[in-house]
Amino acid sequence: MKNNESVIIGILPVMLDAYKLYDSKYRVIQEKFVNDLAAELNNFAKIEIAQICSERQVVQKEITHLAQLGVKGLVVLFTSYAPSMILLEPLLSTTLPILLFNTSPKAEMGEGYSMTDILFNHGLHGNMDLANMLTRNKRKYSVVAGYYRNTRILGQIDKWISLCCLLSEMNNSKIGITGNPFDGMGDLGIDYSLIHSLFGTEVVTIPSAQIAISLASVKEEEIITENERDKQLY
Repeated sequence: MKNNESVIIGILPVMLDAYKLYDSKYRVIQEKFVNDLAAELNNFAKIEIAQICSERQVVQKEITHLAQLGVKGLVVLFTSYAPSMILLEPLLSTTLPILLFNTSPKAEMGEGYSMTDILFNHGLHGNMDLANMLTRNKRKYSVVAGYYRNTRILGQIDKWISLCCLLSEMNNSKIGITGNPFDGMGDLGIDYSLIHSLFGTEVVTIPSAQIAISLASVKEEEIITENERDKQLY
């Protein structure tokens, strides 16, 4: 999906507060990482970045702010480890789609790596912690793991963004139904409240008489035009 300014995705970066005591420049370095990653994702959508969070209250405030901006999905980014409990309650309270993007500033860790390399590149442990807690609480989420400049990895995020857009459209859509499901035929049994709870989609009953009136008003050339349009789309 090409960049669409009408599609907004939020990035929620987190880290353990104690890391700031290790190196006074730590936050500045991690902010550059977040901005570099946002620049890559900006190829697919408009990106809004929350401040790097280390406390539950700040996480809640930033998620609320991103939701007010109209983001269609939330990318959780561990700039290094952060404990899951600063994130769990705020994430459980939002209906936004959640993506755990397990990535790091370095593409690989090989011979000669330092303690500083480990410090700046171990968000994996935070992702594992949070994924465990979200699963326990039956909160759905997506995961993408890999280097943030890798084309294949970015392609996976692009697909996730497209799904976020689809879900957003479903949340604001209506389904029209005319007639009634056949008695006793289970596969056509429709629980309207379940559809609404899962997708936010409203099911509206259309009287058969209204369908007949509408059909009578359709012109032949409109049918031909619609047929051609359907062939191109499907």
